[in-house]
Parts: sequence; structure tokens; C-alpha cells
Amino acid sequence: MAYCNLEDVSGEAQRKQPYSGTTTPTSLQVQKYIDGIAAEMDMAIQKAGYALPITEARALAYLGRVNAVGAASASERATVGRGVPEGMGKDTLYGALWAEYQKMLAKLEKIGSLGNAPMDSGDPASLWTDHNLDGSEEGYSEGGPWFTRDGVERTEFKP
Repeated sequence: MAYCNLEDVSGEAQRKQPYSGTTTPTSLQVQKYIDGIAAEMDMAIQKAGYALPITEARALAYLGRVNAVGAASASERATVGRGVPEGMGKDTLYGALWAEYQKMLAKLEKIGSLGNAPMDSGDPASLWTDHNLDGSEEGYSEGGPWFTRDGVERTEFKP
């Protein structure tokens, strides 16, 4: 699921004209960048333990910006061209957007990065459990190790 749209990417890329079928890159290409960056973000979000889709409003606002910055970086790379290394240095808009996106993506991979967004309930191989571990629950097993989510400290969301 994409977290931004063409207008968001256009704003991050500081474009004077909107993407269209005749721009470089085209609006169709930029939409592919948006979708690809969103997929990469989803993998980072899942790595941090969050359940998809994200529905918490503040987290979605942040994800929209991350998606737009990442797609704008890809758009700028297409504008400059892959065969022009000196045009893709750290002092270019592409370089700045790419560096910013990489920092944002790394942040997404950390537990607590999306504040109060729901965490994934775990998969069968998980050592997390939401069951009582005091033996009072029917079918209780001492086959651990098991860890409850109560011991995980959540940090406040700070975009």
C-alpha cells in the first residue's frame, strides 16, 4: 500500500511542473517508485514487529513523508540519469533525498518507531505469548521460553 501520491513526491522533488506522461520520469514511472518504496517500507515495518496495515494517524502521516522522500529520490535519480555519477553526488537534491530516505528507513526498522501503532501478534515461530504464564490457563505448557509483551517498553512516537 502506498503512503503518498504523485503530488507529495512532486513537492519533495521541488518540481515546478507536475509529473505527467511526457515528463522525465513519467507519472507512471513515479507511481512505480512510490509502490516500490512503500513495499520496502512495509518490510522494515514488519521487521520492527508492527502489524500491517498501519492505521494510526500520526504514524501514517510520517510514513507518507518517508514514502514521498524515497520516491522523490528515485525520481531525481531518473532525472539526472544513471550514467552521470558526478550529477548524483551528496551535494545534489538526489543525494540529499537519498541520504534522508536511508535514515528514515533505518528508523522504521526499530521497535517503537511508530509509537502506538499495533504490534504484530507474532507468528507460530515467535517466543512472544499473550497467554497467562502462571499455569491458570487451560492447556498451559511449561515448554517455554515464553515472553509476554508486558515487559516491552514502548517509546513515544516522535516524527
